[in-house]
Order: sequence, then C-alpha cells, then structure tokens
Amino acid sequence: EQAWLETQVRAILRASGSGDASIMFPMVATLVQLRTARDLVEETRTQLGEAAVGHVSIGMMVEVPSAALLADRFSRLADFFAVGTNDLAHHTLASPRGGAGAGASPLDPAVLRLLASVTSAADRAGIPCSLCGDVATSPTGLGLMVGLGFRSVSVPVTAVRLARAVVRRIDLGLASRVASDALDCETSDAVESLLDERLAPRLDPLRKQRDRA
Repeated sequence: EQAWLETQVRAILRASGSGDASIMFPMVATLVQLRTARDLVEETRTQLGEAAVGHVSIGMMVEVPSAALLADRFSRLADFFAVGTNDLAHHTLASPRGGAGAGASPLDPAVLRLLASVTSAADRAGIPCSLCGDVATSPTGLGLMVGLGFRSVSVPVTAVRLARAVVRRIDLGLASRVASDALDCETSDAVESLLDERLAPRLDPLRKQRDRA
C-alpha cells in the first residue's frame, strides 16, 4: 500500500507542474495519519525538485467521528475538508454500510452536531469545507446543510439542477435558524418533521418537480 500511495502522490505532484492540483486523503482518523501523509507529500516533492512541482493543496475527507471531533486540530494541518455524510453517519451510529443497519441517517442529531463542529472549525481556520452524500440530494436536507455552514456540495449529475434551484431559493437566515433548532432535536424523525414544517413550504415546488421527474 505504501508503494502504491507513493506512486499516486508522485504522479499528482508531477501533474501539478502544468497547473494547480489537490490531494485529498480518505478515512483519516488521527492527527498522526495526516501528518504522515503530509510528510510523504513533502518528501516526494523534495525528490522531484521544487521546479517540477506546482501548487498542491493537501486536504482530507472527514468520514469518521474522531476526525470530526478534532476538526479544529485537523484544520491546522489540512488545506481543505470534504465531509462524507454517508460514511460519517454509519460510523457515528455504529451501523456498517451495506449491513442490516444500512439506513443510518445523516439527519440524526449526533451526526448533525459533528457536521456543525466541522464547518465551524473550517470557518475559524479559513479553509474550504465541502460536502458529499445522499443528504444533499433532498431539497430540505440540502437546505439544512446550508444552514449548518456548507457552501460547496457534491451531488450526482441527476441532482445538479435540483441543487442549484435549492441554493438559489433558500433563505440563509431561515436555514441557519432551522439548523440551530435541529441540533436540539432528539431523533432523526424529529429533525425530518422540523424540516417538513420549516423548510418544505419554501422548497415544496422543488420537491414536486423532483417527484414528477
């Protein structure tokens, strides 16, 4: 695995000579892991020579609770965060993906509190924080994520049009207030009810468009 990783890093660094590049490390769980990854990049950069390497941002996926809980520490080492809500929900709720508990909800208050801590840490550090996961394919779910502080999301091609419509339509103040209230809920069902009551009326036309598609 180490040799494979070194090969990938070397290829990205070489490509950066033709334009800016980014390296994102997945499943980072400890600060030691990220420091080791950054050291590998710097060692490879030295081997290639500064003249052959352009600007390379080094970021990480936030997919496990430990990374979210220490987001303020990770933000000092990472140039950007990318939060994977599906994996984060499954790991937080002890529900392995693909198993009997495959329905782990990213709307669970425990997950939402982790998401809020990550966006807050990124904002304080001044680094980008994007989101990917099924929650962003729902109008009200995306509205909630915007309220939690996400300003960049990754969705399937089929959901791009819907996501753009939600972003244009959502009221940031309302989304922030709803997100704050969602953090005080006790269950994912309560969060869903809150979203239906507070965000759905504004985003309902978008939901109808999706249902007709």
